[in-house]
Amino acid sequence: MLQNIKSHIALVSELVTETKQQLETEVKTQLEKEVAAEVKKQTEDFKQELEILKSDFLGQLSQLNNLFLDAQNQKELILQQLSGLTPSPSLTQDYVHPEIQQKIQELTTQLEILKAGNTHLFFTANDYLKQGDALFFEGRYEDSLACYEQVIQREPNSFLAWINHGWALRRLGRYPKALLSYQKAIAIQSDNYIAWFGCGNSLRKLQRHDEAIASYERALELQPEFHWAWCHKARCHALKNDRDLAIKSLTQAIKLRGDQHRELAKNNSDFDLIRADERFKKILAG
Repeated sequence: MLQNIKSHIALVSELVTETKQQLETEVKTQLEKEVAAEVKKQTEDFKQELEILKSDFLGQLSQLNNLFLDAQNQKELILQQLSGLTPSPSLTQDYVHPEIQQKIQELTTQLEILKAGNTHLFFTANDYLKQGDALFFEGRYEDSLACYEQVIQREPNSFLAWINHGWALRRLGRYPKALLSYQKAIAIQSDNYIAWFGCGNSLRKLQRHDEAIASYERALELQPEFHWAWCHKARCHALKNDRDLAIKSLTQAIKLRGDQHRELAKNNSDFDLIRADERFKKILAG
């Protein structure tokens, strides 16, 4: 009897153990399913969030790109307008209508505001050249010099950059450096009369009158009707008290551009040494 009870208890215990194991397995399986379902759900939610973030990012990137393109287009338009209005630094001695002067100032202001608000705006060497010319025209020679130096950094053999660099330096009174810039321009393009003219102007300011005259003569070989070269050549001859040559050159300058050079000769101290000459007086009288 006792033995039967023990056997029965052992059987029940075994059943309990098996049932427990079965329950644990089922619970574990169910838990794994629930965890897998939750992980799957979270993964799907995360993917959706990523898609939303990606969409927002692409939208913002597209917006930034459009703003950048708009800024680039505005820059191109402003520089195109400036290019059509701004005279070359070598021609700023000639008359420019006040309305054009005002328009150039408005455009350079617009360009500077655009640059300040778009620090990544792309400028080519030619862009800097155009901006430099406009700033030169406004009398902002340091700023124009900085633009020309940007061009030279990108294109070391840019003839226009070197020659305009020379004009800016000359306006700032830095004649030795201006002379070097003109000489660099001549080394790049030796048959350009403006480069020789600029070289002559720097030499004249340095009181190297014979060398200045030689530069003006070279400019006139290339462009015989360039009236400013005739006028400044006359100034050098007058400073040397070479009256015949001074009067001859001044006569040619007045022939080409009468009143402008006649008025200059009346008031310019370079002609003081020949002012008493009757021929000079006759030229001034017209």
